Amino acid sequence: MGFLSSLSQMLGVGRRQVNVIVVGLDNSGKTTMLNYLRTPETRTSQIAPTVGYSVTNFVTENFSFTAFDMAGQEKKELICRVHAFIKYVDIIYQMICNE
Repeated sequence: MGFLSSLSQMLGVGRRQVNVIVVGLDNSGKTTMLNYLRTPETRTSQIAPTVGYSVTNFVTENFSFTAFDMAGQEKKELICRVHAFIKYVDIIYQMICNE
């Protein structure tokens, strides 16, 4: 869980509960990234596209991390969905880069 510990430091060292929204373009790997953060025993081998949003919880010895995986969708709909979760101030924007 080294990445999660580093992420908790970036998002606020003293916080016990970290809530983030993961947004990005369609097929940019948002769900895959969150699946990779799970322990090997709880990872999913078949990843389906997210419909609406999904919630993933991670717990370490120092903090609890809750990620709201927002499905990629039209810009207007995405803004409305993110606005509904605005109390969560930490946002991870996942994007793909073509060479």
